[in-house]
Amino acid sequence: MPLEFTEEDRRREQERLHEAWLRDQRTREHIIRETFLKEKRMREKAESEKKKAESEKKELERRSVLALRKAGESEESIAELLDMSESEKEKAETEKKNLGKKAEAERKKEGEARQSANTGILGQWCDYLVKPHDPSENIDKSFQNNEGIQEVHEMLREFTENPKLMDLYRLADARMRQEQASDQVMREFLLKEKRMREKAESEREKAESEREKFESRSVLALRKAGESDKSIAGLLGMPENEVKRITDDQPGKE
Repeated sequence: MPLEFTEEDRRREQERLHEAWLRDQRTREHIIRETFLKEKRMREKAESEKKKAESEKKELERRSVLALRKAGESEESIAELLDMSESEKEKAETEKKNLGKKAEAERKKEGEARQSANTGILGQWCDYLVKPHDPSENIDKSFQNNEGIQEVHEMLREFTENPKLMDLYRLADARMRQEQASDQVMREFLLKEKRMREKAESEREKAESEREKFESRSVLALRKAGESDKSIAGLLGMPENEVKRITDDQPGKE
């Protein structure tokens, strides 16, 4: 005998569904908001570190030029000593290409992981929840090996045999679709912030790499001009042990 819902039962069930939906929505929004704020903090940190690296490089350029002038080097000689050699340019281009290949490999791996998820149990649930289904009809063949989906489908079939229960189902279904639309907007917003963070981190790494390379060229140029490690450290505002590390790393150094 089919269940009979009174108007009061229907009202209570609607309120229960609405409260459950609000709780779920708040939980999802909280998770996405916290993830977004984390991505934002990481992006802002990367941008700050990039500016710091660029500022340090400019100060290093100023100190290096003044020190080399003081050592008696001409402007042409200074430009040549501090500029990047052809071999270093080629090395930098190779590094850039390798980074591009690495990023492409990571994107491919990520895509394969998503594809794998989409073709597994999780992917079946996503398809079932996103696409409209008529519980009065037989379940689609693509879901017949998923016991969980079959159970849900049978439950909905029984649920929708009663007109009043069908009304509740429509209400829950409408809320679910509204939920999915809201989640999609938030996910896109989060994805945009993630891309901005990744770009900021990439630019930070580039700025730090350029600063380190220029630092090495400056140290070696001043060493070539006859300055000691201690003198170079004072002229460039660097720790003496860092200067020594750069000079000791040179080929042929014993």
